[in-house]
Amino acid sequence: MAKVISDIFIGNFGISQRFGENPQNYSRFGLQGHNGVDFQTPAGTLALAAVNGKVVKKSFDTTGYGWYVEIWDPSQSL
Repeated sequence: MAKVISDIFIGNFGISQRFGENPQNYSRFGLQGHNGVDFQTPAGTLALAAVNGKVVKKSFDTTGYGWYVEIWDPSQSL
């Protein structure tokens, strides 16, 4: 069953950046941006993954991107 953005979190949170690199938002930091979506959620908020997989990395990027997780999809090669 397809999920909508409001279904992936318990709570009502906004989006601070939609998908796309959005270089205009990052150029002042000397960065190009990223291809992702940024959600305005408090630390520790439980979320559903977009794919079945395993979280292989949870880290904080000190260059400006903040907290992120990497999910390994077992149907794809590493």
